[in-house]
Amino acid sequence: MKLLLLITTTLLLTLGLIPMSSSAGGSVPLPNKLNIHFSQYPKSITNTTFTSVRLRNNNDPSIYEAALKSLIAGPTLYEKKILKLFTPFTLNGVSNCGKKNFYTTYDSVLDRLSIHFCKNIIEYSDGTAGSSLKGASRVITTIVKTVKKPVFNNSAQVKSIAIYDKNGNCYGADSGNTLNACIAP
Repeated sequence: MKLLLLITTTLLLTLGLIPMSSSAGGSVPLPNKLNIHFSQYPKSITNTTFTSVRLRNNNDPSIYEAALKSLIAGPTLYEKKILKLFTPFTLNGVSNCGKKNFYTTYDSVLDRLSIHFCKNIIEYSDGTAGSSLKGASRVITTIVKTVKKPVFNNSAQVKSIAIYDKNGNCYGADSGNTLNACIAP
């Protein structure tokens, strides 16, 4: 029985179906599929909380950062052209934390993941009145939905997500989107 398990595990590792990460304690399997939430035209324009989830492969032990990197990278060409998916923001300017676009911190007492952006967040604008507030709300929604429960087929999640801009301010505070934990309801 143990030999069969060893052979099966070796085969799955060889085929890349179980990604591995080496750490001080040895190798541990990584979640290999992440849920990435994108905005979708035209539904997300009128309903800023609407997202469409897509799966992405993952080989990074930092699942929250990997999920956010996938969101920033955006949808595939097929997803953009056929499914009309988009990332509702881009990052622009010089990083104020080395070469990083962002970094994360975790508070175990509050069960809160904080995302600190190191570049300016530029929201997608649909050109309508109030589009800046709607844009900030779309940004918060896609980030929180992507990062709160990033692992496909796994119910584990952090309780709350706080998003901060390049200057350390609570991002989108005037948007009214209370998914961002640093915005008081």
